[in-house]
Amino acid sequence: MISRAISNREVQIPIRDIIIREFESKSHQIQRLYAIVSLLQSYGLMPYRSLITKSCGMDFETVSGLLESGPLRGVLSFDKEEESILANHRIVADLIREFVFPTNDLIVNGLKKLISVVSEGNIPEMTVIHKLLIDSREFKRQLDFRQKEDLFSLALSRMKTRPLYIHLARTQLRLKKYGDCRISIEDAERTNHPVFPEPLHHVFDVKGRLELSIAREMIAKKNEIVAWDHLEKAEGSFIQGRVNPIITPHPYYGLAQTYFEMARLLDERTPKQNSFILSLNMLGELKRNSTEEFALDSAFELEKRLFQDIARMGFDERDAAMLFERNQNANGYAFLAEKAA
Repeated sequence: MISRAISNREVQIPIRDIIIREFESKSHQIQRLYAIVSLLQSYGLMPYRSLITKSCGMDFETVSGLLESGPLRGVLSFDKEEESILANHRIVADLIREFVFPTNDLIVNGLKKLISVVSEGNIPEMTVIHKLLIDSREFKRQLDFRQKEDLFSLALSRMKTRPLYIHLARTQLRLKKYGDCRISIEDAERTNHPVFPEPLHHVFDVKGRLELSIAREMIAKKNEIVAWDHLEKAEGSFIQGRVNPIITPHPYYGLAQTYFEMARLLDERTPKQNSFILSLNMLGELKRNSTEEFALDSAFELEKRLFQDIARMGFDERDAAMLFERNQNANGYAFLAEKAA
């Protein structure tokens, strides 16, 4: 096994060198064309013709000549049905991409050149960039939040869509740019492109996350009055964002977090217990219905903390009766029944 791995590696290294030398011998235009096609294909996207030619500063007749009878014949090809330019040899294309874009900064620069030539109203071009920024898991894993923010902002300068505003807002939230995040949320609410629609409940979800994040900062600063105000806003946004735990797991988890933070701020025993149990109810709905791994893992972690806090306080039938008497709320009895099961 080891000897085979070594021999394979010995074969691959000179092949890579040959490919890179051949690539470097080509003109700058040809290098750029092949590199951009390879970059997009590495993200599983179709390199749409007009996007490629504009980003390379070449007209289609010139590119066609290179593909049909020039130095790129057999290397790149034109897919007439998809109107895309494709690399014929994926392994070779991946080697070129790694050579031309060895760092995330260079990848970002390459993507910026693509995004900057998108024409608003050109749906195929917009679709390629949308799939890259919204759907590509490799893109999401590869780049940091500042790099993503730059690309989302640039894309929004070329095309206004709700999914892009939502992803920009989420990124700004992770960067704690709360003012910018709020503006992006407002833009998302106002925008709904007919070709790239997005349900409003996703806007409410990110709005809830923003209010919850600010509330937690206020709690850390002992500013409980302001924190409570933001928690109430978070609660309202997450409630608006709920559809059901399958379609919208995150608002359910957001509500569970919000009720947990409310409970921590309350001193009176019964309201505090009520908030803890409301939090558990949201987690219960999420666990019974959602299949999203991240949401479920997060729910189990929060549930542990909730049970610890409730156990420290103590909760029995008298507490459940008090909750019901004060709020006509049977959540306490449901909690005891589930705990006994």
